[in-house]
Amino acid sequence: MSGFKRPRTGFDEDQDYQKRMRRLNKPCIAVEAQAREFDQNLLQELHDKKSRQKNKETVLNLLLNYEQHYPVFDRLCSYLDISEIIALTRTCKKLSGLYKLLLHTQWNVDRRLRRFFGNPKRFRAQLGKHGALVAGDFALQFFERQVWPECDMDIIIDTKQDVLAFKKYLVDIEGYTCSSTLPLQEPNEWPDQIILTFSRFDRDQVYMKTPMIKLHSSYAIPLQYMFENAFTTSLVNIISWNKAYSIFPLPTHLQHKTYLLTGINDDVGAVLSEQSQRGWDVQDVLWQEEELCRHPIQSQRFVGDEFTWSIPFDTDDMELSLTPDSVLQYSQFGLEQHTRLVQHAESYHYRISSTIYGACTLRYKYTHSGFERNFWDEFVRDRMNRLTRLQLYQMKPEDRPPGAFDRRDFSVHEDAFEKPRNWKYYDDKVPEWYVVWKKEEAIQRGINDWQIGEVRHA
Repeated sequence: MSGFKRPRTGFDEDQDYQKRMRRLNKPCIAVEAQAREFDQNLLQELHDKKSRQKNKETVLNLLLNYEQHYPVFDRLCSYLDISEIIALTRTCKKLSGLYKLLLHTQWNVDRRLRRFFGNPKRFRAQLGKHGALVAGDFALQFFERQVWPECDMDIIIDTKQDVLAFKKYLVDIEGYTCSSTLPLQEPNEWPDQIILTFSRFDRDQVYMKTPMIKLHSSYAIPLQYMFENAFTTSLVNIISWNKAYSIFPLPTHLQHKTYLLTGINDDVGAVLSEQSQRGWDVQDVLWQEEELCRHPIQSQRFVGDEFTWSIPFDTDDMELSLTPDSVLQYSQFGLEQHTRLVQHAESYHYRISSTIYGACTLRYKYTHSGFERNFWDEFVRDRMNRLTRLQLYQMKPEDRPPGAFDRRDFSVHEDAFEKPRNWKYYDDKVPEWYVVWKKEEAIQRGINDWQIGEVRHA
């Protein structure tokens, strides 16, 4: 075998060239593969993005064109809380009326009342006829659009005649059985406070597992009774025959906070535990940084003021109440902070102050805060006294009550007497007097950019 190298031929050179080219092409092939993989990933990502965008457009179109798919739209909105609904109303003009639209379905009081009554409108007519209010857990459930099966309904009513008439309605018309007995009293006496419990039984007298109704009556008018017996701010809600009122909506429904309205003890602690389990943060009073000028926890408030969330009801085909809405809306209450020593530590809570206000020239009873510079004591009382005195002078001396002019203050509803047919009541003047009082209050406090207006009727 020769020790010299074999001469290269043209065939060998072609093979070497092809080998070198293959080595050079390997990176290109790898890059091309990566490029193909990248393109595939990009296409998949674009497809996914398009799908997500399509889904978003589907939800958006559903919201914007709710008339075409209203049942689905209404169901979707049932999962939104009130803060989310308010946020949606601010997104575009098309959804600006979303809240008002949902009032007829999401806050349909008759639908909520069907758990208790066969004819909800007939029940609401009874509320208006007897001046009764629904309070407690049911009112809170209504605003929250929740159903807590274990909760009963609390109805607050005033006089003996109204209690007996409402009891007859629940038993004879709605089929309830009263499981409470009226306490024995003297023939002409009525207990200071009673609670009647009503349940339903089937034909075999077997207790039906439906919520009970508790009928509360006391010396106080229904609104004052509610103020005095609410443990926390989240329970200060009322339902009348034609409207619902949430007095502290900002903390209760937007922030889901609740504040104490009574001193702490084990009974109150059980209520706080229940509310905490339902999603509310429990706090005794406002922290210093929370004490905003526009917070609904103010020293003096009105039921129908700008801090209250009110919802009107459908009253078509209903017997209307003779009591105007202004009686509730212009009732005033006060809120003050209290401190006491509990278990060797200071305990803080608020207390609602409300006192009944009545006058000979007012047909209905209202509440006022009892604080200094309140609307009823400092403003209305003087006008009531002057108007009462003028009307007494229009009566014949023999028809006037004994000692009619022996006192300067006639703003005591209990001093009622038989009034002549031409006796005038001034309840219709209360809204306009409120505006005047607000203006004077603003001027006295040196507020130049004050805003006045009637208590909201919406």
